[in-house]
Amino acid sequence: MHLTAYALYCILMVVSWIVEMGDDFEPEFNNLHVEVRNEILAHARLLKQFGPLLGVLALTPWTSRATRI
Repeated sequence: MHLTAYALYCILMVVSWIVEMGDDFEPEFNNLHVEVRNEILAHARLLKQFGPLLGVLALTPWTSRATRI
């Protein structure tokens, strides 16, 4: 099956990715300092929004430099 650019865009950008916390991690997470928990949750929200594109090198529209998101 051949994926069109539109189909690939829909898979990567339109789909809302599911981020779950494992049962084994939850007690450890609850014992972390509130600032650390907030940082983990912020990264989880980014992962939910960008899915597999998070951390991929991307060219910014205003420069030719590669930046990490």
